[in-house]
Amino acid sequence: MSQRDAILEGTKHATRLHEILNTKRHIDRLGGRVDVFDAIIQQGSTLLFGDLKGIIGAYLKENDSPGIMVTTQRGLAVQRFTAAHELGHFYMDHEPSVDGDEIIAGDGLAGVETEANAFAAEFLAPQWLLFHHGRQQGWNAESLTDPIMVYQLALRLGLSYEAIGVTLKKQNLISAAGLQSLRAVTPKKIKRQLLPDS
Repeated sequence: MSQRDAILEGTKHATRLHEILNTKRHIDRLGGRVDVFDAIIQQGSTLLFGDLKGIIGAYLKENDSPGIMVTTQRGLAVQRFTAAHELGHFYMDHEPSVDGDEIIAGDGLAGVETEANAFAAEFLAPQWLLFHHGRQQGWNAESLTDPIMVYQLALRLGLSYEAIGVTLKKQNLISAAGLQSLRAVTPKKIKRQLLPDS
């Protein structure tokens, strides 16, 4: 399977799971972000958190009982992406998988790992959810070039600033130059701008 096909497959399955879970209707009514941890439980998998000693997540299956493990040694944004990646393995009926930092970087992945990453990205930040938050905040296309607005979007979706920038680029909502401009401003610098002088 080509990289493109793997991405399309992962994206398609994430969209299907959102339809099954009625996620869009729920968020349109109540707002918020995708609850990936609840989705895992709703799909019938055990979910465990712990110090995984050098790995960030795993999808296991023993006697047809699925289980997803997520590290406690990383921040919530990484935990959420990892959980969504492992949910992708489970939902697409992949073989058990143990995953490290390579899934966060996304470089050099192939086959089912590419599928699971595409699933995670689409599951946590589908375009309709980006538009939902944009409408709620009164943002427009120009807003997505403002690092402060993008940082706020990252917080609203429970993802990292970097992940939101990449997502906006992949969904053609910003250009490659726009992504480079966002990357030139660190979250630390944005936080300093937002905090009043002390």
